[in-house]
Amino acid sequence: MNILIIGRRGLGKSTLAVHEANELNPNQIYFDPGDQFQNVKYKASNLDELFKEFEAWPEDESFTISYVPPRGAVEAHWDSFAHRLWDFVGQHEGGASFVLIVDEAHRLQSPQKIDDMLDEFIRRSPRRERSDSNPIDIIQTTHYPQDLNRVSWGESDKIFIRPLKTNSGKMWR
Repeated sequence: MNILIIGRRGLGKSTLAVHEANELNPNQIYFDPGDQFQNVKYKASNLDELFKEFEAWPEDESFTISYVPPRGAVEAHWDSFAHRLWDFVGQHEGGASFVLIVDEAHRLQSPQKIDDMLDEFIRRSPRRERSDSNPIDIIQTTHYPQDLNRVSWGESDKIFIRPLKTNSGKMWR
């Protein structure tokens, strides 16, 4: 399942992302450059520590893990995170099933270009719709529809657009 959640700051994108993730899978991994997701079982800014914890997680216990990358160079931090996470993706022995929540997804794509690893996760992850084993669900949050690449749009199964209002509270027309 690929889900897009779009809306201005403060309109509940993160809350909706958590709700949708909880509906899909109790195992959740957050790429959280804005440090928005507080109710996780483990949070780290160091990739080595994060993956050490992830690999040691008891198999009979669900996980909610958040990676809050250091400030700056978000795409480079995403690439390091995504390359390491990809080792756990697949229908092979040791593959994991989880929801990947990518907050501030506009920092990894534009209408003209999408980060290679985000493209890889969107297009090549095992899918529950095909009854693949170890499915990976992806939820992306962003502020404006025009910030997303056609891959994100074309591969999405659900799209939520939170109300876009002017400062006076009136809806844009």
